[in-house]
Amino acid sequence: MEVFQMLGRRQSELARRGVEPTIARFDPWAELEHMRTRMDEMFSRMFGYTPLSRLIGPATFEPAVDICESPDSVFINVYVPGLSKDEVDLNVTSDSITISGEWKHPHVEGENIVCRVTGLSSGKFSVSYDLPAEIDPNKCKAVYKDGVLQVTLPKTETSKTKPIKINVEG
Repeated sequence: MEVFQMLGRRQSELARRGVEPTIARFDPWAELEHMRTRMDEMFSRMFGYTPLSRLIGPATFEPAVDICESPDSVFINVYVPGLSKDEVDLNVTSDSITISGEWKHPHVEGENIVCRVTGLSSGKFSVSYDLPAEIDPNKCKAVYKDGVLQVTLPKTETSKTKPIKINVEG
């Protein structure tokens, strides 16, 4: 029963964001990593440290990403505040995209500096996403402005959604 409630919440959350739910393979390790990251964020906000990171290793910076789709293209926004366009690498294949780079905390001048609250973890990051359609990697465009990397991935002709008229008899 609880699983169905979780699925219902997830579907309503996707609907609020305007995203069509898709069938995806369940990855329990990704779910555990997501839960660990959320717990680390909670402990960091409350106490200034992350107890799970001491056991497993430090949490790394992972940029927020939006993936949207139109009939002709897939659009991706990658939110990387404080990074220049040269510090973010994009690798695109016909069915996936990998975003990588390194985010470093700005250096604070002075002696005996103790950070009480930090909003983002630092370190190298690399995230990969399966794309919802086959795209043409040679026609991809990326624009970086105000900390947002906007990537446009045109779909191949075979993967563009085309309406098909069906005659109904009766």
